[in-house]
Amino acid sequence: MLPQATSDLYDATRRRGAATALLVRSEWEKIDPAGDWWGQWLRLLPRAALIVGSSRVGAATDGVASVPAALEEFGSPSVRVKINPKGFAGWAGSGVPLADYLSSPVRVARDSPGSEVERLAAGRSWLEGLTRTAVSDAARGGSSVAIAATPRMGYTRYESAPYCQRCAPLVGKWFRWNQGFQRHPRCDAVHVPAAQDSLPEKRYTADIDASMIR
Repeated sequence: MLPQATSDLYDATRRRGAATALLVRSEWEKIDPAGDWWGQWLRLLPRAALIVGSSRVGAATDGVASVPAALEEFGSPSVRVKINPKGFAGWAGSGVPLADYLSSPVRVARDSPGSEVERLAAGRSWLEGLTRTAVSDAARGGSSVAIAATPRMGYTRYESAPYCQRCAPLVGKWFRWNQGFQRHPRCDAVHVPAAQDSLPEKRYTADIDASMIR
C-alpha cells in the first residue's frame, strides 16, 4: 500500500484539480458564441491564469509537505526543507507562462467541427484538461523539489497489480531525484519519497508473482 501521506496527496490533488477546472470553466462560459472568441478570452485570461496559479501554489505546498510525512511513515528521520511554493504560481509544468499555456483552447475551438456552441464546448474540455494537468504537475513538482533538496533522498516506484511486462521489474526500485525513465502511455505508477538508506522495496515487491504480469 502507498504511504498515507502519498495517498492523501494524490486524493487532494484530484479534488483540487476538479475544483479549479470548474472555476476556470465558469470563465470560459462567459464567451459569447457570436462574438470574437479570441478577444473575449484575452479579457478573461488574466483571471483564469490567477485561478490556476493560486491552485498550483496550494498543490505545490501539499507536495512539499508530503515528503517528510512519507519519510516518517517509513520510520526514516524527516528533514524539513525550506521551499517557496509561490514559484509555481505563474508557470505551467512545461515552463511557459500560464497565460500562454491557457490560450490554446481558443485554437482548439476554432479547429473543431460542429456548431459554434459545440466548438466552444470542445475548447472548454481542452481547457479543463489543461487545468487539471497544471495542478497535478505542481503537486508532483513540489514533492520533486523537496526530494531534491533533502540529503540522500530519492523516490521508489509503486504500482498496484496487475503489471505490464515493462512496469513489473520497476516496482519497488529506488531512483535518485534526478534519475528518470520513459513511462508508457496511461501508466498508473506513482512515485513514493524514500531515503536511500531506508528503502521500502520489500514492502512493494514481496507479493509479486508471474500471475500478476499481463
